[in-house]
Amino acid sequence: MIYIISEQDCVPCGLCADVCPVNAIGMGIYKIDPEVCTGCGECADSCPLQAIRPYEPD
Repeated sequence: MIYIISEQDCVPCGLCADVCPVNAIGMGIYKIDPEVCTGCGECADSCPLQAIRPYEPD
């Protein structure tokens, strides 16, 4: 499962990038690299604003 970060809900605190075991989250404008993300969910679990969700294509 791949995760995405809601740009509307994210306040770049950096917690998600700190806990990502594969460094899939870019700093600055936080984006998760789908080619690196393993879908572990650590980033979503760490987000205090629940701004990280599983990607569900339409």
